[in-house]
Amino acid sequence: MPRLLYDTVLDHYYLRLRNNCYAVVVGNNHERYAVLSYVKYCPGSAETPWRDSFSRLERVVAKYDPVEVRRRVLKQVFVPFYDSAVPCVGELEIERVYNPVLRARELLTRVRDRLEVVAASMTHALLQVAGLDSLGVTGSVLPSIHNPETSDVDMVVYGWRDSASVIEFVSENKSLFQPFSETRLRSWAETNAEATSLTKSEVLKYYRNYRRGVFHGTEYSIIYNSGVPGSLLNLPSFKTMGIAAVQVDVEGGLDALNYPTTGRVTRWRQVEGATPPMDIREVMSFEATYIPLFYEGGRAVARGLLQCSDTAGYCRVLVGGQEYRGSVIWVG
Repeated sequence: MPRLLYDTVLDHYYLRLRNNCYAVVVGNNHERYAVLSYVKYCPGSAETPWRDSFSRLERVVAKYDPVEVRRRVLKQVFVPFYDSAVPCVGELEIERVYNPVLRARELLTRVRDRLEVVAASMTHALLQVAGLDSLGVTGSVLPSIHNPETSDVDMVVYGWRDSASVIEFVSENKSLFQPFSETRLRSWAETNAEATSLTKSEVLKYYRNYRRGVFHGTEYSIIYNSGVPGSLLNLPSFKTMGIAAVQVDVEGGLDALNYPTTGRVTRWRQVEGATPPMDIREVMSFEATYIPLFYEGGRAVARGLLQCSDTAGYCRVLVGGQEYRGSVIWVG
């Protein structure tokens, strides 16, 4: 295949590797010859819901969690912007790149099973407010390794204008994009409470049907992304100063929808821990649960790694990293 440059893939593209494993691209910013990603499925002998034309596939990582991914990762690259080693795939390891937008277009003209019908129907519904170049189908449906009976539909919207339109459309059409039932919501809260160290009631503040819900009887997730690729080489370096807890007022805004999610801080007050030598301007999180707060704005207590950059001239709190998980409690 042609050489894969860092600016040709976006968040939640899929990669098939030369060893027939499948990796998920993480974020829009990559190294020139390495794509930040984690291996999610690999060939195995056990009976599982996933398979491709070559073999059965076993799920290597059940959920994107920095600690879990670190246990399974084979290759990492140190990224000064995160002050951490991050899982990656070298471009020479990549056999094929799967583009979510092209997959969505394909499903509008040809479907092969019940789940693809639902994915095509959801794409068609979102076309009322978003362009065809903005809508993508990701998850196991993207590389066609899904199970029609058990897999979910995972959508991605590229571009801020269409992302804002989709959020408004989905939020206002709860009869079509149904919120979780009370039972399913409790289950979702329990799972995310374990992942975030929050209580179930604290987690429930973050639930939005524009992120997760039920469409035509099938669970869905929707991811939002700027659609703008970039290079990690162009980002400033940060250094970890210690652990800190900070009360922050988050401004809100579309940039928060990118992954890792980032909330712009307009006011902050140190609660405990390391003292920042410069102004704290953002809270960055590898835990996607916090996206609604960072997007909508509000007051929270963020506990994580205090990281500062002389180049950028400010500090931030990093939450959800493999070195320290931390948390963000939405208080108002």
